[in-house]
Amino acid sequence: MMDLSKIHFMLIDDNRIDLFLHQKLLSLSKIGTEYSAYNSAEMALAILKENAKESDRLPDIILLDIQMPQMDGFEFLNYFAEIKPTLAKEICIYTLSSTADAKDINRLKTHPLVKRALKKPLAVAILLEEIEQRNRS
Repeated sequence: MMDLSKIHFMLIDDNRIDLFLHQKLLSLSKIGTEYSAYNSAEMALAILKENAKESDRLPDIILLDIQMPQMDGFEFLNYFAEIKPTLAKEICIYTLSSTADAKDINRLKTHPLVKRALKKPLAVAILLEEIEQRNRS
């Protein structure tokens, strides 16, 4: 069971305002104690690879923006799938997006690595409900 107050979040979003907002929302809601924020998917992947064998340095949950320059969220998911077997712990991925593109939304809903596709801005109550539901399972 995951202790909500001790969750380590990794936030990945090219928009620094969204990163700040989502981190603040989580903090005010007292969900998690550690927040790693990256404005590039490449940097986040590098950190995951670097810390792959150290479970205490890996996040419990990744909040991933889908629409980013250079490497978008779908590309991140492809690379994450490659490194996933090397990671010292299971990491849950939730996507965050403001897209209205039905094709993207369907891809997210059926992607095996995505626990749930959430809309921006982050609705902490929905995320919390999702985490608690997974804890009960």
